[in-house]
Parts: sequence; structure tokens; C-alpha cells
Amino acid sequence: MHLNRQQAITYLKDVGYPMGQSTWYRWKIKLNNEKRERLYEIARIGYEEEHTDSVEEIETARKLLWKEYHDCKGSVSRASILEKIINTRPLLSSYYDSTMVVLEKPNYARTTTEENNNLQGPTTTTTDPNPRVE
Repeated sequence: MHLNRQQAITYLKDVGYPMGQSTWYRWKIKLNNEKRERLYEIARIGYEEEHTDSVEEIETARKLLWKEYHDCKGSVSRASILEKIINTRPLLSSYYDSTMVVLEKPNYARTTTEENNNLQGPTTTTTDPNPRVE
């Protein structure tokens, strides 16, 4: 839902959260400053389990392929199995890299938000951590 300032203030009043323009601007600035941090938190929570499951599946498949390789007698079949094992390596590395990025992002987001606040200087409206309803 994309509303202009007046529509947003009217909507908030209608749903039980009346506020003035200055409070609305403080909340808007606060939410915009924390947007990236919130996205990284959502990504960390949502993708963490999926990454773990995917890594475990690939590792399990690799173990089964190695077992099949050792049980296999034909050289063509063994070569085919080795090729499949080798092809799982980049996929597994990609999941490890992605998991590390997702887990490290909240720290990056926090630093970026703090740096942006410092760059804005005294000319911008300060962000009150607990904006008050007028």
C-alpha cells in the first residue's frame, strides 16, 4: 500500500493510531533507516533453515554417491559417479558462501544505518527511538 502523507495520516487515525505530521515523519524516517536491517533479519530467519537443509541434502547425496562408487565394479559407471560427486562441489560451496553472507548481513546493515545517520548530519530530523503519538 503506497499512500501520500495525508492519506497515511488519515488511515492511521481510522485504524486507531492518530498522529500529527511531525510524528508521522519521525516514524517514516525511523522505518526507512531500519529497512535494510529488517530485510536482513527476515532473510536470516527465513533462509537459515533452508540453507541448512540444502547443505545437509547435498552432503547426504555425496556420501551416498561415494558409497555407490566404492560398490560399483564398472569403470564407466565409476567415472560417471565421480563426475556427479565433483559436480556437487560448486553447489555445496555456493550454499556455504550464501549462508555466511546471510548470517553476516545484520552486522553490515547495522553499520550502514549508523553511517547513514552520521552522514545526514544536523540538517535532518533526528530519529527518536520511541516516537510519540500526538
